[in-house]
Amino acid sequence: MQVEALSRISVGGVPRVARDRFELSRTLALHLRERGLVRIVTAREMEKEDWWTFPHRELRAYEGRARPWRRVVACVNIWNDLAALRQTMPSWLPYVDRVVVVDGAYAALGLEQAESTDGLAAWLAEQVAPERLELILPPAGGWPNQCAKRSAYCAAGEEGDLLFIVDADERVAQASALREVSECDVGWVRLVNETIYRRPYGQPRLVRWRPGLAYRGRHHWMFASEAVLATHQYGGPGFWHRLVPLTLTNTRRLGRSPERVEQQQRSLAVAAAVEHPLVLSERTRASDSQLGARESLRILQLASYDPGLVGYRLHTAINTTTPHASVFARKATDNPFRGPYQVDLLAEQERMAALLQAADVVHCHLDYGMLRLLRATPQRVVIHHHGTLFRKMSDWFNLADPTLARLRLISNFELRRYGDGLR
Repeated sequence: MQVEALSRISVGGVPRVARDRFELSRTLALHLRERGLVRIVTAREMEKEDWWTFPHRELRAYEGRARPWRRVVACVNIWNDLAALRQTMPSWLPYVDRVVVVDGAYAALGLEQAESTDGLAAWLAEQVAPERLELILPPAGGWPNQCAKRSAYCAAGEEGDLLFIVDADERVAQASALREVSECDVGWVRLVNETIYRRPYGQPRLVRWRPGLAYRGRHHWMFASEAVLATHQYGGPGFWHRLVPLTLTNTRRLGRSPERVEQQQRSLAVAAAVEHPLVLSERTRASDSQLGARESLRILQLASYDPGLVGYRLHTAINTTTPHASVFARKATDNPFRGPYQVDLLAEQERMAALLQAADVVHCHLDYGMLRLLRATPQRVVIHHHGTLFRKMSDWFNLADPTLARLRLISNFELRRYGDGLR
């Protein structure tokens, strides 16, 4: 990808209107930065940032109550992983009110004793006060599957609880944020697992307790009665999803013996055999239709302005209901009805160059004007048609889109009449 900075705009020989426009954009960007809405950084700083730690990944205000929870309840699925829990639990224990530990092996392993044999119960009794701890033991022969086991900690919750789902091999950074989670149905956190993924990604790990909360089908499909509340690939519609500034770092096989690793592999193979038919069924979404690990996407959204305020809302939705990361960049404006954004296209040129180089997908709203302005030719472009411009120039776009974009989106059904391959 070839990207050229727009330094030419601010040098001599350029029409004064271009220089004035640039200075106006920079002045407005500085004003927004002072108000805490925009932060200007250099390309060198960009190299040290990942898209999951950008400020303003949620561009919206909250009306929910701060700290509405009666209790924050840590929910742990464990079996013979005391060596890992010794290392990780101190990172989050001071910030929760209750700990529910669901112990035991899965029935597929065929073990005579399904409970942990590494001293888990005694150690927990030393670390957690009795009134704060609930240890749930396995049924005879072991748990039938991971859904049944994880649903056990859901059943242990009560009205007013915020469930915090954390595994024995996960350390938690910024865990004090657990004390400040505002009202929501699902909280998405930043997860790092470098043994499987190159990048961080989002996962739904905080859940408002409610009757009928349970896992069904796959080990990460959580249902609220008959409705999908959240999966690891998307948030269920009709629920309130938001970001929580927690980072969970998963250290796979932490503290496990070779025998324990072999048992884990057997359990995973059995689970995959059960879940594979489900990912092929019609009930799943395309984004949740395979078993293996997939890298999260970096999605850069570009707009000259925000038509219908779709851009900043789509940006927020991607960041709060999927594993992926969106950055929303547009030109500054003094329009009183403008929506919020993260990056000023003109005033933050070095950041834009770095973002374009790092993006997996560039999502263009209205037209390709911003790409031309930035002199960029990314490989994966989405064009998003919103209305008037497409109606007036549909002949041009119908010729240009197939050569410039891999996906054509429209904002309302009426626009289907102006071309083919529109979604």
